[in-house]
Amino acid sequence: MIELLGAPAVRRFLLVLSVIAVLLGLTTPAAAAGAAAGAAGCVPAAAATYRHSFDGAAGTATITANRPLCAGPAQTFSLVSYTTGAYGSAAGQFIYETARDTITAADRSVTLKVAVPSCYTQVEAIFGSSYQTESTTTAALNGSAELGVPGSRSQGPQAWYSGGSTACTARPAATVTNACDGTFTVLLSNSGGTPAVFLTGSRRIRVHSGATTTLTPARGSTVTVRDSSFTTYVLSWRAPAQGCAGAPAASPTAPVPPSPTATATGSAGPATTSAGASPAPTTSSSAYESPAPLFSTSPPGPATAFSPTGSTGGMGTSSIIAIILGLLMIGTGAAAVTWLIRTNRRLA
Repeated sequence: MIELLGAPAVRRFLLVLSVIAVLLGLTTPAAAAGAAAGAAGCVPAAAATYRHSFDGAAGTATITANRPLCAGPAQTFSLVSYTTGAYGSAAGQFIYETARDTITAADRSVTLKVAVPSCYTQVEAIFGSSYQTESTTTAALNGSAELGVPGSRSQGPQAWYSGGSTACTARPAATVTNACDGTFTVLLSNSGGTPAVFLTGSRRIRVHSGATTTLTPARGSTVTVRDSSFTTYVLSWRAPAQGCAGAPAASPTAPVPPSPTATATGSAGPATTSAGASPAPTTSSSAYESPAPLFSTSPPGPATAFSPTGSTGGMGTSSIIAIILGLLMIGTGAAAVTWLIRTNRRLA
């Protein structure tokens, strides 16, 4: 072919191929996605940056995307408050309340608010919906997930607050009452001066000073309860101590001793319904929050540093556009080669 075209035509042919190669390089799926996003004035969630305000004492945070997010994956943020010991002590932090919301293509800004305990407390705003529910160390609970730390994709003050001037004096307890028909109830109580928090299954229950709330487990089940004094109860039915001739008797439960290094992770959810308040009607006697958030009382794992929500599946619009542009470039190159051959023949 080179002999047929001649040297000038070969140079022109190579120049055309170079231009085509450059154009094809610019139209890879990633480049096309970036170009499409730029043209639309939006940015993918994985590359988005944010700005935030944070008031730990008030338990509020507002996060705003610097540019609108493109349709598809979104970004969730959480705000978490804890009860804790005096600043610098290793008395431990335990989850108190959480809130979460998600920035999407339709919602560019979110505002989060949580209750802040009146005793020693810690409050953090983080990327994602995975966070530490407790810790008995002095280490930062949520690490690089925290907003405003070096390297964070959200610009603003470090979203961490430590405050309060009095000790947290909650005195949580869980007591089982066994019935002769094989059922049992669990009474969660708090005889201390500040609210106590219980984690059980998928629920977080906050009980005010002097208040109680009752759990009614399914027959034959075992219930694990972890409370803010770092005590774990494993509760199930036992035959009443006084036999079944009379009324069901309350049987004492032996709590598992506190673990000096216990930690756990959870997922943020709606605000807690507190016993002692007026909870919305439920199908049981428990003043639960919504069961939507999932909390883990199994052995601990590290908090997720960055947990964007949403995922993409299949071929997106940007990929299809990239393929079409690539095919057009190939077709243009073929037409250019044909034109050069024909031109060379006419000149010959």
